[in-house]
Amino acid sequence: MATKEYFVPSEEVMTTIVLPTIIFCIGMVVAMLVGINKCKQWELDKIVEMRRTRRVLQRITARLREKNFKTIQNARNMRKRAAAAKAAGKMTENQRAPPIYSTRQQAV
Repeated sequence: MATKEYFVPSEEVMTTIVLPTIIFCIGMVVAMLVGINKCKQWELDKIVEMRRTRRVLQRITARLREKNFKTIQNARNMRKRAAAAKAAGKMTENQRAPPIYSTRQQAV
């Protein structure tokens, strides 16, 4: 059985190159995790803002629909009233007595 020999770096190499590299890599991983959490929070804020905007638009749309419905109802009622008044006017015209014709001729 052959014994394995491992290379052990000197203490100077460990303190000047290896440990700072490991610390840098750990710092990069932490920064990535923080960045990912910030991105998630940003996405959540964006979704909340979109929902809020959608609710506001739905409220405005509902109000406008209600106003339009009321306006249409008022216009229909006005048309019905006008048609009823016109029909009532025609009925009174039709109910008038015909002119009386005299049998005498009028002198010209």
